[in-house]
Amino acid sequence: MRASYYLLLGALLGTIVSAGFFHGGIGPSPSIPFRMGEAIASHPEGATWTAEDLREIAADYDHQADVVQAQAIEFERTAASITPLEDTKGFRRSALMVASGMRWKEASELRQMAGHHRDEAIRLMGKAKSE
Repeated sequence: MRASYYLLLGALLGTIVSAGFFHGGIGPSPSIPFRMGEAIASHPEGATWTAEDLREIAADYDHQADVVQAQAIEFERTAASITPLEDTKGFRRSALMVASGMRWKEASELRQMAGHHRDEAIRLMGKAKSE
């Protein structure tokens, strides 16, 4: 009975932490997907992206990765500040470290997408110069 209670509590805490309810709900900027949607909607079907468009998108991805990375660091700091007496079973610290790992992975993926968009912008600029 007690073990199932702690298991349920740990799962609930992990969900809350990964949703970003601690620390004032810091999370990725909600304006980033909206701006991406605006950029896609402003280009008609079959229109090509300019190098400037791709650089702006890469900058947005970098900004979003910075926010997510800061959240991961905050989760790690919070996990390190919890003493064993406050969290005897380690559920809270473990949940924070899992959430931190998820944020680091998300930041890495965002940086990769930013790099890809930057590479495409460079390719388009080189292609425009050669023409």
